[in-house]
Amino acid sequence: MRRIIGMLYCGLILAGTVFAGDEQVLLRFSAKGAQMSPLFTAKDHWEVRWKSDEGLSIFTFDRDGNRIAAIAYAAHAGGGSASQEQGGTYSLKIISEGSWNVTVVQHP
Repeated sequence: MRRIIGMLYCGLILAGTVFAGDEQVLLRFSAKGAQMSPLFTAKDHWEVRWKSDEGLSIFTFDRDGNRIAAIAYAAHAGGGSASQEQGGTYSLKIISEGSWNVTVVQHP
């Protein structure tokens, strides 16, 4: 019985790894200070992930340059993520005093 449970546990771990590998990176963007990302197109269910050495704010803009929403605010250094449900063509504006990395991924 213990062996069967161990095999099921390993199978679940491997299944989770395969699922995470199905994510598609839509954008990798790094800079210091305030920057606007290039446009990217996402389907429904995408995510923005960030790391920064100071606080930051992230805003989404549509293809015409109209601000859609503030999707992240971090007062201190660190990282985080924000899931987005609606697909479309967007750019991100990142505002920070420090250096940061932003990645946008498409969920399967």
